[in-house]
Amino acid sequence: MFALHVLNFINPNFENPDFEDPQSDASLNKQKVIDFAKKSRLTPQEFMNALDLVPRDELTTIEQRPNGEDFEKPLKLFSRIDSKNLIEIETAYIRYRSNNKLYEKGKEELKAFLMPPAQELTEAQKEAQNLKFLKEEYQRLQLRGFVLGSTVFYDLIRSNYKVINLAFVEKFMLNFKPEVFEDDKRSVEFHLASSKKIIKKDVLLAFKELFIEKYIEKAQLKNLSESDWIEHWQNVKKELNNN
Repeated sequence: MFALHVLNFINPNFENPDFEDPQSDASLNKQKVIDFAKKSRLTPQEFMNALDLVPRDELTTIEQRPNGEDFEKPLKLFSRIDSKNLIEIETAYIRYRSNNKLYEKGKEELKAFLMPPAQELTEAQKEAQNLKFLKEEYQRLQLRGFVLGSTVFYDLIRSNYKVINLAFVEKFMLNFKPEVFEDDKRSVEFHLASSKKIIKKDVLLAFKELFIEKYIEKAQLKNLSESDWIEHWQNVKKELNNN
């Protein structure tokens, strides 16, 4: 079947092929393909892939200029079966495959260089990162009166609040607004109505933010020094890890 596929690909207009006569052109060409396939370094499917690449000028042959310099020239599909031509396609495909592997390897190496895999932080790096976070939040609390890491702080203390005052929850739900308007100063001069954009709020995030705000107020954490603020949250974390 492989030999017939090759014959049909190279010369689809082969008229009245006579495979019964061993001396006919069809039989002789078929035998050439069979003999080639027995010694070929390619599988039948790989050779058919190679034939498919020839019309697209993706397979090349190496030739020499008069000055002895090598250059690549697109391989042309032949119109008759010849052992030399079959070997040329085989060699060109092996070179194409090798170059393609090098290209893919180069792409993977470039990707690995530009996007190195994330490395797990050491305990010392985690501690340094946590210390940096606490210092930044302390400065924000002092300068702006609030923190941005409410979800982090909430996760640290939530185990200590298995029961929450229902009055606090009810008050939060009554005052919670799922959508609020925010002024867009860039457009307010043009049209007041269009200068408002709607901000949708997440109810759980809003609850955590309010809870931490009240926690900080009740514990008077804003009045602490930076070192005491850091020590407070480190103790909370230790208590959480010990539970």
